[in-house]
Amino acid sequence: MNSKAIDFRRGAFVLSKPSVIALAASLLAAALCAWQLSVHNVLTGVTEYDDGVYLGAALRLVSGVLPYRDYVFVQPPGIAVLMSPIALLGRLVGAKDALVVARLVTALVAALNTGLVAWLVRRWGGFAMAVAGGATATFPLAVTADHTLMLEPYLVLFVLLGSVLAFGEDNPSFRRILFAGACFGIAGSIKIWAAFSFLSLLVCFVPLWRRLLAVVSGAALSFGLLCVPFVIEAPHAFFHEVIADQLSRESSVVNAWPIGSRLVAITGLSGIPSLPSSPTLAVGLLLVLGLLVTVTYVVGRASVRRADVFVLVASLGSIVAMVEAPEFYRHYAYFPLPFLAALLAIALSGSGQVIRRALRHVWSNDHVPRVAGALAFACLGGALSFLVVADVSFASAYLPNVVRGVPGGIDEPAAAIDAAVPPGACVVFDEAILAIEADRFSSSISNCPKVVDPYGMWLADGGGLSPPASPPYPTAFVATWKSYFRAAQYVVLWVPDSDFIPFDPSLLSWFDRHYQLVVKKPGGYVYVQVPVSAGPG
Repeated sequence: MNSKAIDFRRGAFVLSKPSVIALAASLLAAALCAWQLSVHNVLTGVTEYDDGVYLGAALRLVSGVLPYRDYVFVQPPGIAVLMSPIALLGRLVGAKDALVVARLVTALVAALNTGLVAWLVRRWGGFAMAVAGGATATFPLAVTADHTLMLEPYLVLFVLLGSVLAFGEDNPSFRRILFAGACFGIAGSIKIWAAFSFLSLLVCFVPLWRRLLAVVSGAALSFGLLCVPFVIEAPHAFFHEVIADQLSRESSVVNAWPIGSRLVAITGLSGIPSLPSSPTLAVGLLLVLGLLVTVTYVVGRASVRRADVFVLVASLGSIVAMVEAPEFYRHYAYFPLPFLAALLAIALSGSGQVIRRALRHVWSNDHVPRVAGALAFACLGGALSFLVVADVSFASAYLPNVVRGVPGGIDEPAAAIDAAVPPGACVVFDEAILAIEADRFSSSISNCPKVVDPYGMWLADGGGLSPPASPPYPTAFVATWKSYFRAAQYVVLWVPDSDFIPFDPSLLSWFDRHYQLVVKKPGGYVYVQVPVSAGPG
């Protein structure tokens, strides 16, 4: 009897090790990502607009074509630099296969993020790690960010790496803090949202000037190394596209989500079919979390450390960022996810400690804490099982609507584009992903327009508007696209008269005279330039 009890305790000790819990959380996330990528055409088909832009920027970069100087790119250059090795591989195996690799890497990043969130709260014990890792792994809306190449998983990766380095030890060395700052600098080079987490870190280090100096130095160094070369090449365009345009952009009718809907997404309710997607319920859940936070950070403040304050401030900052963003997409919910998951874990564990201390004054029986702990883990297991089912259910409904080529979804256009457009031809498009999937993104013609992000061009050159927008359009913006059409041999559009191109009556008339439709397939309309008799335009 004793030997069995000892064996059981040994097993429990092994399973409670932080590294094993973090690994288990990562494996759970990896399993869910692997299932998502196994859905028909998710790994190899056209799914999003953004992934084509980010891989397209990397493909241009390894060809010596620089963002800001040679084409509009409204994000910092970090993702293009990170994807450069995959883009180089794409020059050997093709852009389409390079995108497959990028999607697999993104799934691994999502799994690593899950383990890092669990590791960030390991001071609070195995239960907190399981809550943080489990909540991150099973967050239903994570599929919107991690099923393909998107910015948020990589942004979160470097923010979490910096957080773990900064708070992984009670008295971290100057070098460790320097590397933590460097991670935040890399995150900022991917998306400027990293500033919210970085400011949270600075708030926690204000009384500690040596750490403050180290983290600022590390961030400045890494951000500078990644961004300064591009700033030197095109200083005005860099500031204009990366900072000014993002701050001054106007929301489109499509993506101007009200605050309530954003909170529903942030809490994950919109990804749980069995629960109402109610702003009231979302606010209620956040209020409950706020109550638990108050108990932990106020009543149980003796247990709170600087790392916990950082998690709280970063959570608040990320929510503010989501609420204040001019536009909102469902994949944005991935950004506040890790800190909210960590905050939930801290709040539950801290509140539990406060309650246990209170119970000791009422019950002296030692079995009470054990029973409460067992009940807590049982509830956690039930909650995670529920969220896994919800995650799979939401992904099963979501992916067929975004993956082109899924039965009942949008037709796969890549094969038709590939057949109609010869390799090396000069192609202009309204979505880079269409050209990448057809392996027609790069041209052998030197003066072919280096388009990457037609949507982003609206923010930079289209008056700060997000399409769809109504004419009149800026004259220079229309003239730019007309020059692209003059130089191109083929034009590939997601839909005829695409909103991503400033087709005013004059440009549309010119286009209709000079281009002929040769492929009419939903999701991929291909036009070829044809000779016309001499005349105006």
